[in-house]
Amino acid sequence: MNKKFNIDHHSICISIIKRLFILMLFAGISLSTVGCSQNEYKSDIISNNFKALFISNLEVNYLTAEDFSDYRGVETLVVGDKDTDLRDINEFLYLADSKEISPETYFFNLDVESLSDISGYENKLASLKDFCASHPETGFFINCVTPGYEYFCDMSDEKFSEQAEKYVRFISAFDTFGNVSVYFPGSEKWLLTNSSNFEEKKSYNREVALKVYLYTFCDGAFKTDSKDIWEKFDQIRTLSASAKEMESLFPNLKKNHIVFIGDSIFGNFTGSYSIPGVVSDLTSATVYNISKGGATATTIPDGPTSVKDLVDAFIAKDPGKMPEYSPAPDEMSRFVENEPSKNLIFILHFGINDYLTVSPVSGSGSEDGSYSEGMKSAINKLKNAYPDSRICILTPSPISVFNFGTDVFDENGTTLKSYCNEAFLLAEELDLTVIDINEELSYLATDGYLTDGIHPNENGLSIIGQTIAVNLN
Repeated sequence: MNKKFNIDHHSICISIIKRLFILMLFAGISLSTVGCSQNEYKSDIISNNFKALFISNLEVNYLTAEDFSDYRGVETLVVGDKDTDLRDINEFLYLADSKEISPETYFFNLDVESLSDISGYENKLASLKDFCASHPETGFFINCVTPGYEYFCDMSDEKFSEQAEKYVRFISAFDTFGNVSVYFPGSEKWLLTNSSNFEEKKSYNREVALKVYLYTFCDGAFKTDSKDIWEKFDQIRTLSASAKEMESLFPNLKKNHIVFIGDSIFGNFTGSYSIPGVVSDLTSATVYNISKGGATATTIPDGPTSVKDLVDAFIAKDPGKMPEYSPAPDEMSRFVENEPSKNLIFILHFGINDYLTVSPVSGSGSEDGSYSEGMKSAINKLKNAYPDSRICILTPSPISVFNFGTDVFDENGTTLKSYCNEAFLLAEELDLTVIDINEELSYLATDGYLTDGIHPNENGLSIIGQTIAVNLN
């Protein structure tokens, strides 16, 4: 905080300097030549009241003042764009600090590479460092942004080392500051290896920007210092090379439309980092997420959404019949707008919630009264409505709860594997493709890829998406 009650000569001098700084800005006197947009940001800083300032120098920034209000509970002013350099950032800081009530917190979303490519960089970085040092009670949260893997693939070793060195120089400036937190999510596999996560070269799309914001500024994840940044860049090098090599494994499905119908493994996630989003990125297919958390293959009276509910609404092409609080209504509307009738692929994932609700695997005697009967009925409806389509069944994804799905809750000895085995029987009977993610990706349940014992984290979603894409070849 900058508001003082015990005034001394030093404070008086600082106050005079701050007022002169404001007068210079209002009079049109600039410390350097700046673009119109930078002056507009300065005007916003002067004329608005706020408790936090968010500064970005990215091509596109999707974080809003409402995001900070919703998730951090702080009134925040958002400033900066691709033309904002380190000189501008320093001017923003000192201008905000000159207000009668200065910000309590500063957030940054920074492309460090472009920041360092200006004359007098070391002096400007020292000025930023001095500002942070002179405000020990103020919190500074800096997210360092890097591009996707394609940016690094053809980079020479020398150029790559120069790139890493720029981040080391910047981050090391704040290593000893207790009030400065620096984050570097760029070496996360799910983020780096999915080109669709980026709107521009170094700008996240809206969903990913919010995801990274929640992880960094809210949860404190991906925190780094100059000691481990070299290791993170080594990870970037390795992951980028691996992603480049894997490109040939994925089919080009640009002409295809893939409809994902399932439970929360699909339906709880939207955007480019979801399973449909990953498959779209790797295959160029158009994807639709017709899913709902908690959904079962079995139709349970007064129970959760079933595959029957989803497929019936899909065939009717009626978004209004899709379950609320899911991506399905909007995705159905998009499907109707696109009107695809050829090159359709359906991918179904059910079974986890059937296991958790102790629903029968088969043999209920009713049309939709078990996993097997519910799946068979839905698949036959899809075949009749879209006879030229391809249909794939996923075995239930791995879980770690209930002893990795081996606990038994009925007299038939049913485990999660029972539903996996039934998926194979259905695929053989109905001449379908089955993708056994339960067996092939069993390590997801043991190696830290699940958030709650059931749902995959972002890296888990990425792996499942890659596995589906490869099997569509």
